[in-house]
Amino acid sequence: MRVERSVRESSEFSRGFGAAVVCVVLCLVVCGTRSTMDLMIDVTEAHVQAFEDDIMAKRMATMVSFYLNKLNGRQVRQLIVANPKKYGFRSKEFLRQLVHIFLNLSVSRKFLEAVADDERSYDAKVFQRAIKALRNRKLLPAAKIDSFESLLTQVDAIQKQRQEAEENAPDKFLDPLMSTVRLFPTYILGHGLLSACRFSKRNANLVKQPFLVIPAVGGGGG
Repeated sequence: MRVERSVRESSEFSRGFGAAVVCVVLCLVVCGTRSTMDLMIDVTEAHVQAFEDDIMAKRMATMVSFYLNKLNGRQVRQLIVANPKKYGFRSKEFLRQLVHIFLNLSVSRKFLEAVADDERSYDAKVFQRAIKALRNRKLLPAAKIDSFESLLTQVDAIQKQRQEAEENAPDKFLDPLMSTVRLFPTYILGHGLLSACRFSKRNANLVKQPFLVIPAVGGGGG
């Protein structure tokens, strides 16, 4: 029992420490220090377990995909930074750092799934352009670039599996608005089944008891 308790406490401390380091990094991001990305690389390598939570995995996947898209997508010509030296902005270095973070987080299956689910920012063609830029400019060792390319193959496979699952899923498992498979569906009286995403958005906009759909005690809504 003592051993199990010790292991559990050690695990909890590790996760807590990792989360604390993440908070420090995010504060540095707001401050805009140039070394922030290098620090994020170190954190994601040493404390990857802090990013394996569903919410953190999704947010990190969105962040990495969004900026990779900005640096390699169609709108890259519109990415103009006035006085880049002043702000320490170097697009080639930024691309290298983003891919390095991607590689660190890719040990988590949840992260790869989150990248595949990010329909807004993840674009296979844009990521292939990123690979081409990495090779042409030799921003990373060839082995790391090959690993990145292999991981994108996994992401594409995850996307394909989920698309096939949605095509074959019975209508009762699909979100009526998005026509996608509901993740963590929740039954709401008077509204039927809601996916986790719609459920969260609905509760954020209503001062209601989430399961009874009645005004919350002490709330200002009705």
